[in-house]
Amino acid sequence: MSNRACTSCGAVNTGAKVYCVQCGAVLAAMQPGEEAESLSPAASVAMRRSVRIKADEPLEHSSSALNRGLKSLLGLLLYALTVAIGVAVVLALMEPKGQFPQSQGIPNARAVARRIISSSRYAPAILSQQLINSCLAEQGPVKWEAPIKSVAIPVLVLETAHVEMGTGKLTVSSALTLPKRPLHFSESFRLEGGVGVWRLVPESASIGLLDLPEALLPIFTPIVLACISPFASDLSILASSQSLVIRPGMIEFTTH
Repeated sequence: MSNRACTSCGAVNTGAKVYCVQCGAVLAAMQPGEEAESLSPAASVAMRRSVRIKADEPLEHSSSALNRGLKSLLGLLLYALTVAIGVAVVLALMEPKGQFPQSQGIPNARAVARRIISSSRYAPAILSQQLINSCLAEQGPVKWEAPIKSVAIPVLVLETAHVEMGTGKLTVSSALTLPKRPLHFSESFRLEGGVGVWRLVPESASIGLLDLPEALLPIFTPIVLACISPFASDLSILASSQSLVIRPGMIEFTTH
């Protein structure tokens, strides 16, 4: 009968032992022939069980490590998403500097604008940025309702809009009246088209300091255009102008 030394404590054990008599550790497996000669049936079963348990340990450990890794990754993704949403909300609530530039209003601005538009049939005319903003100030806040009545969206009150003109571009800015603070927003349009078919194409938009993705512009544009809707009927004739140029601070045009 062979003797075996325990790999844990070094104690010598007879071949019939499965566990070390000194420390209780499982002894190293015996050779197949040796096991058949020296181990009792019960000891042989215990030995095979211990060998099988050791063989399964790496697989169980690997599976557990994978599960822990997936949970950690999911936790990081959720944390990153939460942070991103929080940052977006903060940026959207911030007020852009110089959002509504102040300028001296023009009395009876809308009547003045109509006379200028009428005179454009005979000579080139100019609508200044100051005059258009004065017209928007005269119209005051605007109420906007969702075009689809089945959608439960409350009536929104849009504060007085302001426009800013650049080379070939026009930016409309306004704000939504909220219980605690206004939500500022703006959208920029570029002039496209030709004689009789001019149009303003949405280019970019923002809420507060948060830039909106281009995919949201079709949803956002109707709200922005609602800010100038009362005065838009007077400006609609510009779409069919013979010539139309947007310059910094003014619109130059001629009508038929």
